[in-house]
This record gives sequence, C-alpha cells and structure tokens, in this order.
Amino acid sequence: MSENLRNQIYNNLGQKTTDELLDIWLKNHRYDWSETAFELIEEILDERGIEIPVQEPAVWTKKTDSKEPWQDIDESSENAPVFYKTKEVIGLIRWLEIAAKAALIISPFQMVFLFITPLHSFFNILGTSFSVKAIAAILIFIFSLLPAITTYLLYRAIAYILKILMEFEFNSRGVK
Repeated sequence: MSENLRNQIYNNLGQKTTDELLDIWLKNHRYDWSETAFELIEEILDERGIEIPVQEPAVWTKKTDSKEPWQDIDESSENAPVFYKTKEVIGLIRWLEIAAKAALIISPFQMVFLFITPLHSFFNILGTSFSVKAIAAILIFIFSLLPAITTYLLYRAIAYILKILMEFEFNSRGVK
C-alpha cells in the first residue's frame, strides 16, 4: 500500500472519536474495514493512551436481512402507501420471479414445437451426415434459448424495478 493512502486513512481515522474507534475495533467487521485500517486504529488508540481491548471474532461477511423495510408496513397505518397495496406488489414481484424461471424452461420447448415441421424439413435437406445434424441441433437449441433468456431477463428486470420503486417511495416518505 502506498504511503499516501496509508496517511490518508490514518488522518481520516484520526478524526473519529475514541469511542467510535473502539466500536470499530471491538466489532471487528472485516467486510467494512481493511487490515490496514485495523492496524491504524490500534496505533491511534495506543497514541491516545487507550488500552487495546480484545476484539470480537472477525466478521468477514455482512449479515443481510432478506426482508425489505417496506415489507413490514401495515396497510391500515398512516405510513401505508397511498397509490398501491404493498402486499399486492410483493405478490406481483414473486409471480414475476416464478414466471422468469418458468420462461427458461418453457420457451426453448415452445420454440422447438412451433418450428417442428420446418426443422424436420431442414434436417432432411442436410442429408444423413450425423455430425452435420448434431451441429445443427446444437445451434437450433442455442438459438431457442435466446428468447428464453430474453424473457427471463425482462421479467427479472421488471421485478427489480418494482422493488426499487417501492423502496424509493418508502424512503421518500421518511418512514422509520
């Protein structure tokens, strides 16, 4: 690490209060702070004459709560959204995610069934060479996946946009 970056981290950490540094030191959240930061925190605390306490075990990954903040809103409360019903939108998001996965399975088969007659004619034109037919079959399968992938990504994008809009609306109301 460059000395400039180390000095910058040292200066930034030096502006924190002793309590803040002790909190960072004790929690030992390695996903938030680098090894250098912890070395510098120890150095700063030592310079301030603070006895360095024993850290909690290192935490390398952030705990994620799968619940979004807007999922706990009571529809009858004053904090409820005005323009939509939260549970209905969450249900729609779930259905979009299911439909996205179903599209990956159904769409390739749908493409093959729709074009079974043209495919049969195409294979007859190719002749009896097994390798040519195998390559053609692989290419047809790959091209039948393209609409499935497109549909999957479209449904996932719509579900994600709905989540973003709900969170945006939720945060704009200043709900705690």
